[in-house]
Amino acid sequence: MKRPDHLYMSSQTLHGVASSLLVTPTEIPWQTVTEFFVARFPHLNPQALAAKIAAGRVYYDDGSPVPVDAPLIPGQRFWYFRENPNEPDIPFDADILYEDEQILVVDKPHFLSTTPVGQFMKHTVTTRLRNRTGNMAITPAHRLDRATAGVLLLTKQRAVREAYQSLFLRREVEKTYHALCHPNPELPEQFEINLHLKENTDNMFVRVLDAPPNSHTSAKRLARHSTGDLYELRPSSGRKHQLRCQMAHLGAGIVNDIWYPVAQDPSPDDFSRPLQLLAKKLAFIDPFSGQRREFVSRKQLTEIDTDES
Repeated sequence: MKRPDHLYMSSQTLHGVASSLLVTPTEIPWQTVTEFFVARFPHLNPQALAAKIAAGRVYYDDGSPVPVDAPLIPGQRFWYFRENPNEPDIPFDADILYEDEQILVVDKPHFLSTTPVGQFMKHTVTTRLRNRTGNMAITPAHRLDRATAGVLLLTKQRAVREAYQSLFLRREVEKTYHALCHPNPELPEQFEINLHLKENTDNMFVRVLDAPPNSHTSAKRLARHSTGDLYELRPSSGRKHQLRCQMAHLGAGIVNDIWYPVAQDPSPDDFSRPLQLLAKKLAFIDPFSGQRREFVSRKQLTEIDTDES
Protein backbone atom coordinates (compact mmCIF):
# COMPACT_ATOMS: atom_id res chain seq x y z
CA MET A 1 0.00 0.00 0.00
CA LYS A 2 1.40 3.36 -1.05
CA ARG A 3 2.15 5.73 1.79
CA PRO A 4 0.17 9.01 1.51
CA ASP A 5 2.36 11.84 0.25
CA HIS A 6 1.65 14.12 3.22
CA LEU A 7 3.06 11.51 5.61
CA TYR A 8 6.42 11.64 3.86
CA MET A 9 7.23 15.27 4.67
CA SER A 10 5.55 15.15 8.08
CA SER A 11 8.13 12.60 9.21
CA GLN A 12 11.21 14.40 7.86
CA THR A 13 13.80 16.18 10.00
CA LEU A 14 16.77 18.45 9.30
CA HIS A 15 19.54 18.45 11.89
CA GLY A 16 17.06 17.01 14.37
CA VAL A 17 14.36 19.65 13.74
CA ALA A 18 11.02 18.38 12.42
CA SER A 19 9.42 19.85 9.31
CA SER A 20 6.73 22.52 9.65
CA LEU A 21 3.52 22.78 7.62
CA LEU A 22 1.94 25.88 6.09
CA VAL A 23 -1.44 25.73 4.31
CA THR A 24 -2.81 28.45 2.06
CA PRO A 25 -6.20 29.90 3.11
CA THR A 26 -9.39 29.70 1.06
CA GLU A 27 -9.08 33.29 -0.11
CA ILE A 28 -5.62 34.17 -1.39
CA PRO A 29 -4.70 37.73 -2.42
CA TRP A 30 -1.19 36.59 -3.39
CA GLN A 31 -0.10 35.28 -6.78
CA THR A 32 2.98 33.20 -5.95
CA VAL A 33 4.34 31.04 -3.16
CA THR A 34 7.06 33.61 -2.49
CA GLU A 35 4.52 36.39 -1.96
CA PHE A 36 2.54 34.13 0.39
CA PHE A 37 5.58 33.27 2.54
CA VAL A 38 6.68 36.91 2.76
CA ALA A 39 3.17 37.93 3.89
CA ARG A 40 2.93 35.03 6.34
CA PHE A 41 6.28 35.80 7.99
CA PRO A 42 6.50 39.62 8.10
CA HIS A 43 9.14 39.48 10.86
CA LEU A 44 11.59 37.65 8.58
CA ASN A 45 13.80 39.12 5.87
CA PRO A 46 11.84 38.90 2.57
CA GLN A 47 15.02 38.44 0.53
CA ALA A 48 16.06 35.55 2.76
CA LEU A 49 12.64 33.91 2.35
CA ALA A 50 12.79 34.29 -1.42
CA ALA A 51 16.30 32.81 -1.41
CA LYS A 52 15.09 29.88 0.70
CA ILE A 53 12.39 29.04 -1.84
CA ALA A 54 14.76 29.60 -4.79
CA ALA A 55 17.25 27.20 -3.20
CA GLY A 56 14.59 24.46 -3.13
CA ARG A 57 14.13 24.48 0.66
CA VAL A 58 10.32 24.65 0.60
CA TYR A 59 8.59 21.39 -0.35
CA TYR A 60 5.37 19.83 -1.56
CA ASP A 61 3.83 16.85 0.30
CA ASP A 62 5.92 14.35 -1.66
CA GLY A 63 9.21 16.10 -0.85
CA SER A 64 9.72 17.76 -4.22
CA PRO A 65 10.90 21.41 -4.06
CA VAL A 66 8.45 24.22 -4.78
CA PRO A 67 9.49 26.41 -7.76
CA VAL A 68 10.10 30.02 -6.82
CA ASP A 69 7.43 31.25 -9.28
CA ALA A 70 4.89 28.52 -8.51
CA PRO A 71 1.28 29.79 -8.67
CA LEU A 72 -0.74 29.69 -5.48
CA ILE A 73 -3.78 27.44 -5.01
CA PRO A 74 -6.25 27.60 -2.07
CA GLY A 75 -5.69 24.81 0.43
CA GLN A 76 -2.22 24.04 -0.91
CA ARG A 77 0.28 22.53 1.55
CA PHE A 78 3.91 23.58 1.88
CA TRP A 79 6.58 22.09 4.13
CA TYR A 80 9.71 23.82 5.35
CA PHE A 81 12.33 23.62 8.08
CA ARG A 82 12.67 26.46 10.57
CA GLU A 83 16.16 27.91 10.73
CA ASN A 84 17.84 30.63 12.79
CA PRO A 85 21.45 31.38 11.89
CA ASN A 86 21.64 33.74 14.88
CA GLU A 87 20.30 31.28 17.46
CA PRO A 88 21.75 32.02 20.92
CA ASP A 89 23.78 29.26 22.54
CA ILE A 90 22.47 27.69 25.76
CA PRO A 91 25.49 26.43 27.77
CA PHE A 92 23.54 23.82 29.73
CA ASP A 93 22.45 20.30 28.80
CA ALA A 94 19.95 17.75 30.03
CA ASP A 95 21.23 14.88 32.17
CA ILE A 96 19.80 11.41 31.59
CA LEU A 97 17.97 10.03 34.63
CA TYR A 98 16.66 6.80 33.04
CA GLU A 99 16.53 5.08 29.66
CA ASP A 100 15.08 1.87 28.22
CA GLU A 101 13.89 0.78 24.77
CA GLN A 102 10.72 2.87 24.95
CA ILE A 103 11.38 5.98 27.01
CA LEU A 104 14.06 8.46 27.97
CA VAL A 105 13.81 10.54 31.16
CA VAL A 106 16.04 13.58 31.53
CA ASP A 107 16.76 16.32 34.06
CA LYS A 108 16.14 19.45 32.00
CA PRO A 109 18.13 22.57 32.91
CA HIS A 110 16.70 26.06 33.12
CA PHE A 111 16.79 28.08 29.85
CA LEU A 112 16.70 25.03 27.53
CA SER A 113 13.48 24.63 25.53
CA THR A 114 11.78 21.24 25.41
CA THR A 115 11.16 21.49 21.64
CA PRO A 116 12.00 24.00 18.88
CA VAL A 117 10.10 27.22 19.52
CA GLY A 118 10.66 30.89 18.77
CA GLN A 119 14.34 31.62 18.17
CA PHE A 120 15.51 28.22 19.46
CA MET A 121 15.90 25.30 17.03
CA LYS A 122 19.20 23.53 17.71
CA HIS A 123 19.47 24.32 21.40
CA THR A 124 16.48 22.37 22.68
CA VAL A 125 16.23 19.10 24.61
CA THR A 126 14.57 17.25 21.74
CA THR A 127 16.91 18.44 18.96
CA ARG A 128 20.07 17.79 20.97
CA LEU A 129 18.95 14.28 21.94
CA ARG A 130 17.99 13.42 18.36
CA ASN A 131 21.33 14.57 17.04
CA ARG A 132 23.29 12.93 19.87
CA THR A 133 21.61 9.52 19.49
CA GLY A 134 20.70 9.55 15.79
CA ASN A 135 17.12 8.64 16.78
CA MET A 136 14.84 11.11 15.01
CA ALA A 137 11.77 9.52 16.63
CA ILE A 138 12.59 10.96 20.07
CA THR A 139 9.61 13.10 21.09
CA PRO A 140 8.55 14.59 24.43
CA ALA A 141 5.47 13.07 26.09
CA HIS A 142 4.79 16.47 27.69
CA ARG A 143 6.48 19.86 27.96
CA LEU A 144 8.19 22.06 30.48
CA ASP A 145 8.54 25.82 30.02
CA ARG A 146 11.97 26.90 28.83
CA ALA A 147 12.50 28.66 32.16
CA THR A 148 11.56 25.59 34.24
CA ALA A 149 14.04 22.84 35.15
CA GLY A 150 13.42 19.25 36.14
CA VAL A 151 12.06 15.86 35.12
CA LEU A 152 11.04 15.51 31.46
CA LEU A 153 9.74 12.29 29.86
CA LEU A 154 10.41 11.55 26.18
CA THR A 155 9.49 8.58 24.01
CA LYS A 156 11.96 6.83 21.71
CA GLN A 157 9.56 5.01 19.37
CA ARG A 158 6.59 6.27 17.36
CA ALA A 159 4.68 3.12 18.31
CA VAL A 160 4.60 4.04 22.02
CA ARG A 161 4.33 7.82 21.70
CA GLU A 162 0.55 8.10 21.96
CA ALA A 163 0.31 5.79 24.97
CA TYR A 164 2.65 7.94 27.08
CA GLN A 165 1.31 11.28 25.83
CA SER A 166 -2.21 10.11 26.67
CA LEU A 167 -1.23 9.68 30.32
CA PHE A 168 -0.73 13.44 30.54
CA LEU A 169 -3.86 14.25 28.53
CA ARG A 170 -5.95 12.06 30.84
CA ARG A 171 -4.26 13.60 33.92
CA GLU A 172 -2.97 10.22 35.08
CA VAL A 173 0.51 11.52 35.92
CA GLU A 174 1.39 12.73 39.42
CA LYS A 175 3.45 15.90 38.99
CA THR A 176 5.33 17.45 41.90
CA TYR A 177 7.12 20.80 41.67
CA HIS A 178 9.30 22.76 44.05
CA ALA A 179 9.02 26.55 43.88
CA LEU A 180 10.80 29.26 45.83
CA CYS A 181 8.30 32.08 46.15
CA HIS A 182 8.19 35.60 47.49
CA PRO A 183 6.76 35.44 51.04
CA ASN A 184 3.09 36.16 51.61
CA PRO A 185 2.37 35.85 55.37
CA GLU A 186 -1.37 35.67 54.71
CA LEU A 187 -1.12 32.29 52.99
CA PRO A 188 -1.66 29.20 55.18
CA GLU A 189 0.87 26.40 55.33
CA GLN A 190 -1.27 24.19 53.11
CA PHE A 191 -4.01 25.21 50.66
CA GLU A 192 -5.76 24.46 47.36
CA ILE A 193 -5.65 26.81 44.36
CA ASN A 194 -8.69 26.82 42.09
CA LEU A 195 -8.66 29.54 39.44
CA HIS A 196 -9.87 30.16 35.90
CA LEU A 197 -6.84 30.77 33.66
CA LYS A 198 -7.22 32.27 30.20
CA GLU A 199 -4.56 32.65 27.52
CA ASN A 200 -4.32 36.15 26.07
CA THR A 201 -5.07 36.51 22.37
CA ASP A 202 -2.55 39.30 21.75
CA ASN A 203 0.47 37.91 23.62
CA MET A 204 1.89 34.71 25.12
CA PHE A 205 0.78 35.33 28.69
CA VAL A 206 -2.04 34.00 30.86
CA ARG A 207 -4.42 35.90 33.12
CA VAL A 208 -6.92 35.02 35.85
CA LEU A 209 -10.62 35.53 35.12
CA ASP A 210 -13.59 35.68 37.47
CA ALA A 211 -15.15 32.49 36.12
CA PRO A 212 -15.58 28.85 37.16
CA PRO A 213 -12.16 27.30 37.89
CA ASN A 214 -10.40 25.38 35.11
CA SER A 215 -7.12 24.84 36.96
CA HIS A 216 -6.23 23.21 40.25
CA THR A 217 -3.03 22.96 42.29
CA SER A 218 -2.39 21.64 45.79
CA ALA A 219 0.19 23.79 47.63
CA LYS A 220 2.18 23.08 50.76
CA ARG A 221 4.87 25.28 52.30
CA LEU A 222 7.92 23.14 53.04
CA ALA A 223 10.25 25.73 54.55
CA ARG A 224 10.97 29.41 55.00
CA HIS A 225 14.29 30.83 53.80
CA SER A 226 15.82 34.28 53.76
CA THR A 227 15.43 34.21 49.96
CA GLY A 228 11.78 33.13 49.99
CA ASP A 229 9.29 30.43 50.96
CA LEU A 230 9.78 26.95 49.53
CA TYR A 231 6.55 25.33 48.32
CA GLU A 232 5.63 21.89 47.06
CA LEU A 233 3.12 22.35 44.23
CA ARG A 234 1.07 19.45 42.88
CA PRO A 235 -0.99 20.49 39.83
CA SER A 236 -3.83 18.20 38.77
CA SER A 237 -4.47 20.23 35.62
CA GLY A 238 -1.97 21.26 32.99
CA ARG A 239 -2.74 24.82 31.95
CA LYS A 240 -0.11 27.00 30.30
CA HIS A 241 2.01 28.85 32.90
CA GLN A 242 -0.34 27.46 35.54
CA LEU A 243 1.95 27.52 38.57
CA ARG A 244 3.58 30.83 37.68
CA CYS A 245 0.28 32.62 37.14
CA GLN A 246 -1.45 31.06 40.17
CA MET A 247 1.31 31.90 42.66
CA ALA A 248 1.70 35.43 41.31
CA HIS A 249 -2.07 35.95 41.62
CA LEU A 250 -1.85 34.95 45.29
CA GLY A 251 0.88 37.50 45.98
CA ALA A 252 3.59 34.84 46.22
CA GLY A 253 5.19 35.02 42.79
CA ILE A 254 8.02 32.64 41.99
CA VAL A 255 11.48 34.13 42.52
CA ASN A 256 13.17 35.35 39.32
CA ASP A 257 9.97 35.10 37.25
CA ILE A 258 10.33 37.76 34.54
CA TRP A 259 6.76 37.25 33.26
CA TYR A 260 4.50 37.15 36.32
CA PRO A 261 3.04 39.19 37.87
CA VAL A 262 4.53 41.87 35.57
CA ALA A 263 6.27 41.01 32.29
CA GLN A 264 9.84 42.27 31.97
CA ASP A 265 12.26 42.39 29.06
CA PRO A 266 13.16 38.71 28.52
CA SER A 267 16.38 39.15 26.58
CA PRO A 268 19.15 38.51 26.87
CA ASP A 269 18.93 35.58 29.28
CA ASP A 270 20.47 36.16 32.68
CA PHE A 271 21.90 32.73 33.44
CA SER A 272 22.73 33.80 37.00
CA ARG A 273 19.03 34.27 37.86
CA PRO A 274 17.07 31.18 36.76
CA LEU A 275 13.37 30.89 37.53
CA GLN A 276 13.08 29.15 40.89
CA LEU A 277 10.70 26.46 39.65
CA LEU A 278 11.70 22.80 39.49
CA ALA A 279 9.71 19.81 38.20
CA LYS A 280 10.87 17.61 41.07
CA LYS A 281 9.01 14.35 40.45
CA LEU A 282 6.91 12.44 37.92
CA ALA A 283 4.99 9.28 38.83
CA PHE A 284 2.58 7.17 36.77
CA ILE A 285 1.40 3.65 35.98
CA ASP A 286 3.29 2.46 32.91
CA PRO A 287 0.81 1.83 30.06
CA PHE A 288 2.69 -1.29 28.93
CA SER A 289 4.04 -2.97 32.07
CA GLY A 290 1.31 -1.83 34.46
CA GLN A 291 3.97 -1.02 37.04
CA ARG A 292 4.23 2.25 38.93
CA ARG A 293 7.18 4.35 37.80
CA GLU A 294 8.64 7.30 39.62
CA PHE A 295 11.41 9.64 38.52
CA VAL A 296 12.98 12.33 40.72
CA SER A 297 15.12 15.28 39.67
CA ARG A 298 18.64 15.50 41.10
CA LYS A 299 18.60 19.28 40.77
CA GLN A 300 18.04 21.78 43.57
CA LEU A 301 16.75 25.33 43.38
CA THR A 302 19.83 27.55 43.30
CA GLU A 303 18.64 30.43 45.47
CA ILE A 304 17.84 28.38 48.57
CA ASP A 305 20.46 29.13 51.22
CA THR A 306 21.55 25.64 52.25
CA ASP A 307 23.79 27.08 55.01
CA GLU A 308 20.80 28.40 56.94
CA SER A 309 20.21 26.76 60.29
